[in-house]
Amino acid sequence: MPDAVFVGRGEQLAKLTAHLNQALAGNSQVAFVSGNAGSGKTALLAEFADRALQAHPELIIAQGTCNAQTGVGEAYLPFREILAVLTGGVETSLAARASALENTSRIRKLLARSGLVLIDIAPDLVKLVPVAGALIAPLGKSMLKQTGVENRLRQVAERKHELLELSAQPINQEHIFEQYYNFLVKIAEFQPLIIALDDLQWADASSISLLFYLARRLTDQRLMLIGNFRPDEVAAGRAGDSHPTAQLTTELTRTRGEIIIELERFDSQEALRFVDDYLDTEPNAFSEGFRNALAHHTRGHPLFLVELMRDLQERGLLTHDAAGRWIEPRALDWTQLPARIDGVIRSRLDRVESNDRAILSAASVGGEDFIAEAVARLQNSPDREVVQRLSSDLSRRHQLVEAREMQRIGSQRISHYGFRHQLIQQFLYGQLDEAERAYLHEDTAAALEMLYQESPDDIVVALAWHYGAAGVTGKAAHYARLAGELAANRYANDEAIEHFNHALALTPKQNRIDRFVLLLAREAIYGRQGNRAAQAKDLDELAVIAG
Repeated sequence: MPDAVFVGRGEQLAKLTAHLNQALAGNSQVAFVSGNAGSGKTALLAEFADRALQAHPELIIAQGTCNAQTGVGEAYLPFREILAVLTGGVETSLAARASALENTSRIRKLLARSGLVLIDIAPDLVKLVPVAGALIAPLGKSMLKQTGVENRLRQVAERKHELLELSAQPINQEHIFEQYYNFLVKIAEFQPLIIALDDLQWADASSISLLFYLARRLTDQRLMLIGNFRPDEVAAGRAGDSHPTAQLTTELTRTRGEIIIELERFDSQEALRFVDDYLDTEPNAFSEGFRNALAHHTRGHPLFLVELMRDLQERGLLTHDAAGRWIEPRALDWTQLPARIDGVIRSRLDRVESNDRAILSAASVGGEDFIAEAVARLQNSPDREVVQRLSSDLSRRHQLVEAREMQRIGSQRISHYGFRHQLIQQFLYGQLDEAERAYLHEDTAAALEMLYQESPDDIVVALAWHYGAAGVTGKAAHYARLAGELAANRYANDEAIEHFNHALALTPKQNRIDRFVLLLAREAIYGRQGNRAAQAKDLDELAVIAG
């Protein structure tokens, strides 16, 4: 049975299409897809993107993803990814879908214009993502000569260090927001845009604030903002307070109307229709009894259904008849089949070769998205060999991982891969014991240090997290401080405070110099926020250390 197939969800797809049609008519739109793990959010948005790109030759889609491990503390993470896409920071797409390749082609043709827009009206956004050279490299010389902008594009590289210098009076956060808004509005004048944000339940506070700012400001542009989130994670709140995504969607629903598209659980009849639609994507002679039992067993859960059918195939329980149609066995004991999605994942992973299982286990330490070259260093294997393993059996045969995108940092190739679903990553990570996790986190951090040595700002938050998980407190504190300074420079105050708090918690009281530096940095942020009580407390502690 097929792994990547879209069935059902016609009503939700129609709602997204209606939003897009409004946006293309010059009425900016905002929409959110709400659904718990495995409910089909990714499949719905991928199908929507495919159809939209095929139907509208000028449309461009730029996506940013929040990260379960580091996203909450990494300022503007999804918006930095989106900016990198629109300015050439992502070298090439590895996605297999034809629509993804077409989208990449359209973006490449836009780079000359996006470079000029960045220079002319949004130069401070260079602080969010490294773009020096990235705007020029993907463009052919002939295109540059035709557009007459070669010299202007090279200004990015010449001005980068000037723009990144810390000033005595840094720009405020609303200035960043305004420039991002102006950048998107100007790009949308050339070509209509869909800006997609994935996994908002893990978004940092600055990204939520920027999203809210854009959603309020955008009115008559050919632009659609779309995000997805897990309602169970959002309902749980964050740090004892309501989740910022809940506050965002509540306020935008009040001002923009019904903008949340829910993927609720199927009732029994809907589950059966979904199962029928999925099974009938290939020739089959499945009985009514098998269909009913499958719908009852999976309750129409999309991910569970797909994974269970693949499991039955791999175990040889589903076969073909003489006419080439799929058929079930004469007797199938449903009580012996996994009753939950994690049971199916375990069963599938048990059939993966030991070497490939080791690659997956090492990759799981990086999170749902991981870097092949980092995994190669953990396995003491050549980069090309690990990429081949990921792209062959683990991707094509077992359908456990998929290629995402590629970057170049200087001469270093960075190949981004991802697990097909976070539940697979979570299962693998959960199988590691505490000691093995610590070693893998430390080795992953060391590998990332090497890979990103020419662009360290891109990785400081991840390094703080990995070294912290490894129990290497000195390095964790060091990178947490760097992450705080980086967030402060971007005027992401909440994230800066969080990183400085983390660094202080890891720094012994007897280390007076480091604590003094951290307190001084945090006090400045409290002053910027107008939090006089917290600022005074830090000043008192600074006086004690100095005295």
